[in-house]
Amino acid sequence: RSTLFPYTTLFRSEKNMRETNILQIIAALDIGGAERQLVELVKRLDKNKYNVTVCCITRGGPLEEDLRKLGIEYHILYKRFKFDFTVIFRLIRLIRQKKTDLVHTWNFTANAWGRVSAWIAGVPVIIAEEHGTFYSSLRHQIFVDKLLSKCTDKIITESGRES
Repeated sequence: RSTLFPYTTLFRSEKNMRETNILQIIAALDIGGAERQLVELVKRLDKNKYNVTVCCITRGGPLEEDLRKLGIEYHILYKRFKFDFTVIFRLIRLIRQKKTDLVHTWNFTANAWGRVSAWIAGVPVIIAEEHGTFYSSLRHQIFVDKLLSKCTDKIITESGRES
């Protein structure tokens, strides 16, 4: 399976298509599996087809330097507390400013704030990705994910285990 499959399969005709504006949303750029995978993905996307921007919800992190070296534009929203609803408005503003065609969110924090914002902003394609999370005791996350699945075009999961 190609790591680019969500993008290449969601758009019907690439012949007459302008550059696709993609907003990658993640909580932070710490050194972790999802964060590293995001950097690898944006590194491998064809810059003639995809214009990528990265947005961190809470803070930056060590992987900012990798994005800087790649010349990838990134924004940090600095979410101040658990229910900082200003994040939604700031994300909507960024989505509209970038004329975003596709939002790809990574893990629960970004999946929740990013999907709500993308849906309100009318983004045509919304992808949510979850890495190695165990929901056994997090009923509120299950509820939020089920609710937001209705406005999500693709959901990608990765457990970190080989089958």
